Amino acid sequence: RGPGRPWRRLVIEVTAIAAAVAGLVVLHDQGVPAPSGSSATAAAAAGTNLFLTVVPILVAIPVVVIMLRLYPLAVRGLAALAARRPGATGFVALSRAARSPLTGALPAFALVLTLTLATFAGMVDQSVTNGEITASWQSTGGDVLITPGPASPAVSPAAVKAIAEVPGVRHATEVWNTSWFTAFGRPITVSAVDPASYAAVTAGTPFSPFPAQLIGKAAPSTPLPDGAIVPVLASPSAAAILGRAPVQLGTLGGNGPLKVRVAGIIASTPGLPGGGDFVVMPLRTLYGPTGAPVPNVLIATGSAINHARLIAAASHAIPGSVTTFRSQVLASLSSSPLQHGAGLIITLTIAAAAALGLLVVILGLALGSAERGMTLARLTVMGHERPAGLVIAEAMPAVLAAVVAGVVCALVLPQAIGTAIDLSAFTGTSTPIRFQADALALGLPAVAIVVLALIVLAVEARAIRRRDLSGLLRTN
Repeated sequence: RGPGRPWRRLVIEVTAIAAAVAGLVVLHDQGVPAPSGSSATAAAAAGTNLFLTVVPILVAIPVVVIMLRLYPLAVRGLAALAARRPGATGFVALSRAARSPLTGALPAFALVLTLTLATFAGMVDQSVTNGEITASWQSTGGDVLITPGPASPAVSPAAVKAIAEVPGVRHATEVWNTSWFTAFGRPITVSAVDPASYAAVTAGTPFSPFPAQLIGKAAPSTPLPDGAIVPVLASPSAAAILGRAPVQLGTLGGNGPLKVRVAGIIASTPGLPGGGDFVVMPLRTLYGPTGAPVPNVLIATGSAINHARLIAAASHAIPGSVTTFRSQVLASLSSSPLQHGAGLIITLTIAAAAALGLLVVILGLALGSAERGMTLARLTVMGHERPAGLVIAEAMPAVLAAVVAGVVCALVLPQAIGTAIDLSAFTGTSTPIRFQADALALGLPAVAIVVLALIVLAVEARAIRRRDLSGLLRTN
C-alpha cells in the first residue's frame, strides 16, 4: 500500500483546494446579503454569512498546499547552489531545512492562518477608517459646508471672500443647486458654479478632478442669450439620460427653459457629494423672473481652520446660516460606541493571532531542537565553528516561507471579500468601500515571528556550544 500514499495526498490536496476556491467564488459572487424582515434579529440573521466567517481559512488552504509543494523544491535548489561554495554550513543546513517540523502541514497551516487572520482584522479596521473618512466627505463636500437658513440671504461673492480670509481656509466657492427635468420627466439636478474657484476647491477634496476648461474657466457675467446651448459636465447616469446632443431642461419654478450639451463626465463633485443624476454648469443668469443666481451652498477647504473665526465670519456674512465642519462629522463617526467596540475587538484579534503565531514558531523550533543539537555536535567534533549560522540557516527558511505565504494571503483577501462585507453600520452610508491589505497588521506579527525565531535559534546555538558534546554523542 506504500505507492498509493502519494496519490492519496495529492487527491486530498486537490480536493481541499477545489473546496476552498469554490467557497471563495461563491462568497465573491453572492455579494452582500440583503436583510429581510422588520425585526433586528431577522436582519442580523439575514446578514450572517457562513462563508465570510471562514474566509481566512479558505484563503489559507490553497496557499499552504502550494507552499508545501514548492518549499522542498526551493530548498533543494538552494542546497545545490550551497554545495558549490566552500564550507559545509549552507549545504548541511539546507539539506535539513526540508525536514523542519515547521514544514509539516499542521504547523505550516497554523502559522499562515495566524498571519492571514491578523491581516483580515487589520484590513477590516483600515476599511472602517477609510469608510468613515469617505462618509465625512459625502456629508460636507469639503472641509467646511455652509448652508443658508430659510430667512438667510443668498451666498454672495462678498460672503465667499469673507470666508476665504479666515485663517486656515485655502479656497472657497459658492454653488447654486436647482432641480430640473427632461422632456420625458426625468429629474436632473443642476449645479451652477464659478469654474475657476470651484476647480480650486475640488482639488483639495477626494472627488473627481473638475476640468473647468471644458465649460469655460470663468463664468460670464452677462445673462444667458436666447437659444444659447450651455456646456455642462454630467455624472455618468445623467450623461446616459441626456446623451451627446443638446437637450432642453425645464423646471416648475420661474426660470428656464435651459438647453444643455454634455461636454464631459465627472463621477463625483463636492457641490453634490451624494451623487445621482446631476450636471455642473457655469454660474449664469438664466431666463425667467427667478433666473438671477441665488447660490445656496458655500464650500471651503483648508487645514487647521480656525473654527471660531469661521463661524463668526459665516454668521456675519450669511446671518442664520448653518456651518458644518468635516472634522466634527469624522470625529462623531470615530467616537461612537460601535466603532470603539469594533476597534477593541480588532486589536485583540490581531494580538491573539500574533501570540498564536509566536507559539507555533516556538513549538516548531522546540520539536527540532534535539536533531539540530546532534547535527551541531557532530560537526563541532569535526571542527565546525559556526553553530549559530548552521542553526539559523536550517530553521529560518520554513519561517520565511510561512511569512511569504502570509503576504500572498494578504493580497488575495481584498479580492475575495471586497463584495461580501457591508460596513454601512460604521459609516452611515451605502457607498461601497474598497478593501485593501493593511501592511501594518501583517508586518507587525510577521516581524515579531521572524525576530523571535532568530532570538530563539541564537540562544539555542549558544546553549549547545556550552553542553558536553562528547557526552551527548555517547548517549545517542
